Amino acid sequence: MNINCVHFAGEAVNSPLILYKYREVSGYALEGLINSSLYFSDPFSFNDPFEPVKALDKSPFQERIYYQLKNSGILCLSDSSTSVPMWSCYGGALKGFCVGYSTKRLLETTEPDALKRVYKVQYRETPYRSIDSDRLISTEFSEKDPELIKIFATKHVSFERENEYRIVIEPRAAIEPGNPTNGLYSHSPDSLEEIIFGALMPENQIQAVKAIFENRKHIPIFKKIKFGATSYELFTVDL
Repeated sequence: MNINCVHFAGEAVNSPLILYKYREVSGYALEGLINSSLYFSDPFSFNDPFEPVKALDKSPFQERIYYQLKNSGILCLSDSSTSVPMWSCYGGALKGFCVGYSTKRLLETTEPDALKRVYKVQYRETPYRSIDSDRLISTEFSEKDPELIKIFATKHVSFERENEYRIVIEPRAAIEPGNPTNGLYSHSPDSLEEIIFGALMPENQIQAVKAIFENRKHIPIFKKIKFGATSYELFTVDL
């Protein structure tokens, strides 16, 4: 992959080596492991009612920005595999599992080989009031990044414990109008570093996930969540 196809915006330049995706057990989630695929979502489907930013309403480029946002594909990940809120909301209340991806390999091998922007989500009490359109249309990342963070990577402070990072594939609007980039994307199987099973995940489902990798060259590390003995913390143990 051409390294120029990845851009780390702002604080995302210090992205962790592994990023995590929490999953409930479902046929769709298991297919993602079998096919080495991930879904990049339409941001208007997110669970934060304030996304996307209301600042779009005051931008002279509102229609263009709305198109860019609506047709982008966004993959939401976390930097932690032991987050109680994440397990509760996205990991089936500890009955699901969490997949740890090598940040580098995931970015290198996710198709298509188009520009991928990486953001560390910032959390605020109040939404941004406006977008600086002049900076947004700049060709310099240093000018454009702060405005793109407002659009793609800002959430209410109540979500702060998600420790979220986002990989964004923006639409090829200028060259391929009407062709959104949200949808299913493949990646190399060796992007998977580890799979962490929830503390309450049934044993037969754990074995079903393990069986997916039985005859593969690359096998991720398997771990399981355990409850802290004297605290509300979670920790992982190798299986």
